[in-house]
Amino acid sequence: MSRSYLVYRCKEGEVLKKPEAVIALWDEDVPRFSEILDEATASHPSRARKPGEYWEIVTKEKADPYDWEKVVAPVKNKDHDPLGDMWKERAKIEKLMEEGASLEQALDVMTPFSHTFRYESEAPKNLLPKMGEVES
Repeated sequence: MSRSYLVYRCKEGEVLKKPEAVIALWDEDVPRFSEILDEATASHPSRARKPGEYWEIVTKEKADPYDWEKVVAPVKNKDHDPLGDMWKERAKIEKLMEEGASLEQALDVMTPFSHTFRYESEAPKNLLPKMGEVES
């Protein structure tokens, strides 16, 4: 069974623990959680564990509610910004084209979501016919 854990970054000899992330682990992976976290942070050098630091995990039930919210709230409250996403995608496509990619190749890099996403400022009108208009 998978459970949620709060990850703390701790320094040897210090009492303070810094809430770092929330992860879900299967029971059989709990003994090797430190190895899993090291693998996950390896691609982000600023997040990697430094000498003298260690990871500590606490189940959601035993975690300090304030620490839990501190880590989870920014993710829950992240506003979706379709216009901002569009400009980021355009900049990425332009950068790829400057590096020599064709427009088709640059578009292949983009996620399918960016091709199908429709942003409407209000609910679409007359998208479906009314029952009276449907002929049987």
